[in-house]
Amino acid sequence: EQTRYWEAAALFNLLYRDNPDSTEGKGAFLQRVMLLFELDQADEAIAISKEYIERNTSGLYPRLVCTQLMQHYLALRQYDEALSLVVYMDRWARPANDEELNQETNLRYMVGFTHFQAGNYEKAYAAFDRVFRISPESQAGMDTGYWKAMCLLLQMKYEEAYDAFVTYREAWPRAAFAPAALFRAGVCRFGLEDYTGAQASFQEFVDAYPRDTLMPEALTMLADLQAADGKIDDALGNYRRAIDLVKANYARQTDPLLKKQVVVPATYAVAQAAQALEADAKVYREEKEDLVATEKLREIIVLIEDYLDTFAEDSEFSLGVFWIGRARIQLGEVDLAVSSYLDAII
Repeated sequence: EQTRYWEAAALFNLLYRDNPDSTEGKGAFLQRVMLLFELDQADEAIAISKEYIERNTSGLYPRLVCTQLMQHYLALRQYDEALSLVVYMDRWARPANDEELNQETNLRYMVGFTHFQAGNYEKAYAAFDRVFRISPESQAGMDTGYWKAMCLLLQMKYEEAYDAFVTYREAWPRAAFAPAALFRAGVCRFGLEDYTGAQASFQEFVDAYPRDTLMPEALTMLADLQAADGKIDDALGNYRRAIDLVKANYARQTDPLLKKQVVVPATYAVAQAAQALEADAKVYREEKEDLVATEKLREIIVLIEDYLDTFAEDSEFSLGVFWIGRARIQLGEVDLAVSSYLDAII
């Protein structure tokens, strides 16, 4: 099987050498590059690809070959090598047709993502803006509105980012990133310490996108703001909704690494709910309503035990032990608290 692949690579080389300027020859060269990457001959594939895009500065195939290089570098997270390809792109003649334009648009979009993943948000913004200018009606061109807003958010330019998210969502209300844009708009208001505006954005998100993957995060953000306003019951309701959503997502997930990541919003929600319940218990104690205060502390224990049982090894065990022990001490159950701490240590 391996021998046949090498024979195919040799054949593609012959076809290209005999007809380098024909569509068949160019296609054969591209197939050879792809096959070399498939055969783990990356050094040879990179060398001949760079030589090709150095010599050819117009047409579809330099863009296709460059795409192979870009995908290879990004798969290995070799961001500097990926960005070095921009030098070749900048030498290209303008796209002569829609096919060339689409390939260049996708490549420029990948450049933006490369800067973004490397944390170079100013350069990412400029790269995404270039995509929009060369192909505003393409899917990539539309999506750049969201990613430019993300670049501003991650630079903590909250006001500009907020305006950009709102503008994007108004322009493309049914776009794939429209829900995320509303959520991030709430994050921007939070960053601006406009907690009323943030709460309104998160509430709108929760009402509009109940099945979105960002729902657990939106619910916990909303609950945090409600708790800060003293709306403890509303906050606890939303913390519990977030935890229930995570439970459902966790049950569906099979990948061990992803299961660990799925639990993160529930861990945060449980900790925040425990803190809210403790604060509520303190208020009731001060008002001499000891039975209600005791009930709130018991709720902490039940909540945490359910969290530990549900997520098992993917839970934050130390967090659970801390809150169970803390609640038991406030209930006067010091021996049980000490036992919980000892079990954790042993």
